[in-house]
Amino acid sequence: MMNVIFKYDLYYENLKDFSIAEIEKMAKKTLIYYPELLGTKGLFYFYPLSDLKKNRIASTIPLNCPSSILADEFPDLDDLCRKNPNIDFAFQFWEPFLLGNEIKKTIDMSHEFQHAAQFRNNKKTYLHGSIVRRILSKHIPEEESPLEYEAIRKSKIVSTAIFGPARISEEINKLRSSSNIVKGFIEIFASIDTNQAYALEKEVSTLWGLHHIEKIIGELKNKPNRTYEENKIIEMYDYAGQ
Repeated sequence: MMNVIFKYDLYYENLKDFSIAEIEKMAKKTLIYYPELLGTKGLFYFYPLSDLKKNRIASTIPLNCPSSILADEFPDLDDLCRKNPNIDFAFQFWEPFLLGNEIKKTIDMSHEFQHAAQFRNNKKTYLHGSIVRRILSKHIPEEESPLEYEAIRKSKIVSTAIFGPARISEEINKLRSSSNIVKGFIEIFASIDTNQAYALEKEVSTLWGLHHIEKIIGELKNKPNRTYEENKIIEMYDYAGQ
């Protein structure tokens, strides 16, 4: 099982119903379904919702991926990770995560664990999937990109195994009427047949070829004044080839 370190912003000391012990128990129960994360170390960090991340619930950052995203976008977390150099993954949770009930928290947590598992299972596929999601963001909703779809699928498998199909069906109906949920995510969650296999590597490879991603990256590399986002794409592409 993954070893987990829990850290949180002082803000949460005064937040009603915030319990590290409860979340730690939930994480251990959920991690049973992720044998590929055995022996890894994860840092859970909780902090208030900022204007910058209005629609964010959680995110996962592999720390052995040489990306400056953490330092650029989350300097406090970057500093914390530097003080814990053996961390493999940083899991960030914003306040909307804590507003969910036990089932919703488990769905969100298992979704993030699957992103960590994707990286562990196949670094190249994970990074190419991240590139596909970034480059095609104007054409494919985030929740329909291969990395997200597979994470949603696994979260349904895990949450159903823990709570049973009846309670998951009830939760889906509650979430459909919630104003805090991105509707695309819950509709995909509801529609997924977990008995149907999903080949992540194949799906990423298909989109990669169909949209000529290799050619796009070649053009970006020759572009004189690249944007922050374009530099991230090249950084991920180069690391995927190592």
